[in-house]
Amino acid sequence: MLDASSAVFAQKGYAGATIRDISSLAGLADGTIYNYFENKFDLLIGILSRLAELERLPDELLQGLQGDVQDFFVAAFEHRMSRLEQREAMQP
Repeated sequence: MLDASSAVFAQKGYAGATIRDISSLAGLADGTIYNYFENKFDLLIGILSRLAELERLPDELLQGLQGDVQDFFVAAFEHRMSRLEQREAMQP
């Protein structure tokens, strides 16, 4: 569900995304998502929580939650790309 949410948010933006879009991509009934998440915002929080856990995002990125969601995703993406570039640079 979180992977499908991420893909739909990336394609349509948070405001343009619907639970129906997400459930369709995930291959689930609309109601199934509501068994796990109260609403679309809860899905977004789930994605952000997973990102924070996986990447241990710096505090300045987490502060982006207080601002524009799109800015946060851009900052998180840039952080992820930076980490990937660092890993590639360390490989022989």
